[in-house]
Amino acid sequence: MSQSLFFFDRSSSAAVEVSGAEAVDFLNRISSQDIKSMPLHSSAPGAFLNANGSVVCLFLIIKLEDKVILLSEPQSTDRILKYIDKMHFGEKIQFQKNNQWKWLEVRGVGAKDKFQEVLSLETSALEKQWPAPVLSVNSDLMCLRSEPWALPGYLLGATEDQFQMLKERFANEGRWISGAEHDSLRALHFFPKDQVDIGDANIILESGLYDYVHRNKGCYPGQEVVERLHTYGNVAKKLVQLSCPTGAHIDTAAEIYRGGKKVGLVSSVVKDFCSDQSLSLMGTVQRVEVRPEELYEIRNPHTGIILTEARLIKAAPDVPKN
Repeated sequence: MSQSLFFFDRSSSAAVEVSGAEAVDFLNRISSQDIKSMPLHSSAPGAFLNANGSVVCLFLIIKLEDKVILLSEPQSTDRILKYIDKMHFGEKIQFQKNNQWKWLEVRGVGAKDKFQEVLSLETSALEKQWPAPVLSVNSDLMCLRSEPWALPGYLLGATEDQFQMLKERFANEGRWISGAEHDSLRALHFFPKDQVDIGDANIILESGLYDYVHRNKGCYPGQEVVERLHTYGNVAKKLVQLSCPTGAHIDTAAEIYRGGKKVGLVSSVVKDFCSDQSLSLMGTVQRVEVRPEELYEIRNPHTGIILTEARLIKAAPDVPKN
């Protein structure tokens, strides 16, 4: 699988466009990323956080000359708009959904070579640390790094006509996957789905999304909690991935037990991307109860009945100390 290319049509992904004389300063004050220091034509992952450091929404930041685009999962777009509206107190900005661009996600170690072959696009610059360059092929086509999974990923953004051309050019260049398969691939590479595996109930550091937080940018909502955890302590719970047989019927919000004690909650259940015989579970477990390769009980949250046993495969790393 490491040599495969995966294509996913992200036309349903929505973007919020923020423009105006104070757009960069405004977004810099309310987000976890240092947008002000990002060069023009660059991208980086970012988030809006609550005062307690929990996640309002995740997004990719695309900084252009006349606007900043926040690209998110479809379920997060309205939350971005509402949060901006909530935090907006007369700054000289305009914000709205951006429907100009459609997005094609390409994942796999051979993606760069394929871009060179099919589009004559040199993408080596995208391998730099965040913020990464946004490459403009022309006024109707751009290329940037996608969300930072363990599996390398890129996004091709295009206007409607260019997008159809992209789909035709890449039609036979790899495996095109559905939304359900994309969620399975995401789980395999241990990346949380916004508003499903991570949200209001989760401090951002529980998921190990350190690329989403700039440590030296100054104040923003949630910064005090984030810095306190880096300095003095650790998170109380961690994002985990577990695996169990496909015969189990597990709903989200199922409870995770270890040693007869409830230690966590399941947030999502998908088919294992590599095996028809397994399910992949994402959820959170108390940090002190995380034991890689151990078996945990998955129980019905209403009856307490044991649904299956699941093996803990991965857990978010400990918070790096200053």
